[in-house]
Amino acid sequence: MPHQWCDNSGMQNQRIRKTSTLTTLWLVLLLIGITSCKRAGNFGPAPVFTLQTESGEAKGLKDYGVGSPENIGENYLLINFWASWCKPCIQEIPLLKEFARQHEGEFTVLGIAADRISPAQAFAKRLEIDYPVLYGEYEQLDQVMQDYGNTGQVLPYTVLVSPSGQIIWRHTGLLRLRDLQKLPR
Repeated sequence: MPHQWCDNSGMQNQRIRKTSTLTTLWLVLLLIGITSCKRAGNFGPAPVFTLQTESGEAKGLKDYGVGSPENIGENYLLINFWASWCKPCIQEIPLLKEFARQHEGEFTVLGIAADRISPAQAFAKRLEIDYPVLYGEYEQLDQVMQDYGNTGQVLPYTVLVSPSGQIIWRHTGLLRLRDLQKLPR
């Protein structure tokens, strides 16, 4: 009777696929950890830009106390880039509203809608965003987000600008209460 050999190649291929899948999963988790990291430090001066308010008025960082030594404010400026189609952005808006209320006088929250203006304005009204919001089409904000360290163009994206006009903290992804509690001052 001929020997029957167990063809182990199928099991080996299955083991290789399983190892590859686990390796891929670890890499994805590592990337998520890296891209959603909260980084504190001095990332340089906050780049100046001008966008429009809901009423169409042009405003920029200098209107919020940032941009030149004579305009330096007393508050930290927490800038949050969002879009109406971004689910994590929607999730963090109530937290940002509450943070703005609780820390009035120390922090100013500024939303920047990286979206088509009409849906972004409807979104802001529906969620009753009560802190300042500036509007700009996503393509218009491409360079602004890159200037602020968001080279991957990921939303939501949040930065903290010190009263002296320096970017001192950056966060990619959904903000949580613990993130805001650990903001540098």
